[in-house]
Amino acid sequence: MKKIFLLLFVSILSFHAYTVSAQSQTMGKTKRILIAYYSLKGEKRTKKGMVNLSCGFTEQMAMKIHGYVGGDMCHIENKLSYPKRYEIMKKVAKIEWKSGKRPELKPLPVNIDDYDVVFLGFPIWFGTFPPAMFTFLQQYDLSDKVIIPFSTSGATVWGHTLEILHGQYPDAVILEGLNLRSLKVDTSDKKINKWLKRLPIFTVN
Repeated sequence: MKKIFLLLFVSILSFHAYTVSAQSQTMGKTKRILIAYYSLKGEKRTKKGMVNLSCGFTEQMAMKIHGYVGGDMCHIENKLSYPKRYEIMKKVAKIEWKSGKRPELKPLPVNIDDYDVVFLGFPIWFGTFPPAMFTFLQQYDLSDKVIIPFSTSGATVWGHTLEILHGQYPDAVILEGLNLRSLKVDTSDKKINKWLKRLPIFTVN
């Protein structure tokens, strides 16, 4: 009797493990993924002084995520570019932030309605979203999506962004996000991989 019970128990466990594995693989294959990110290149302040980046920190992180999960990439961009010099750009952005101004965006090169999962990337500015990201949140309804936030920052981790995101899309499924220090993005592959493996809808190699 004990042997029969043991065999039955093992069979149930094996079936459950197979089912979970099959579901994970199927979900990863069938869900359409979009990696949408806001990122500025150009002059940045670092510990080594000012540097000129051809690819912004958040874009670097987006590219690393894309390398693991695939999907399509979409750069969220201002219609009018910020000044190239860092200090001037920061002043303009701070004025927008204080005044609540929402800058116009360039049209997205994709139809966001075509996607099931949206990785949403952005830098943290003044403890919250950049002004352009507020425009994005107001213009695009992600309520029926699985949203996975990711961000880069110099000091503040998430600020008020997650609270705002949940408030904007109360019916969306918002999974665990990842914030990286801007200057450590280029050496954070293991951290990104480990985070992606924790997400319930992906099987990451």
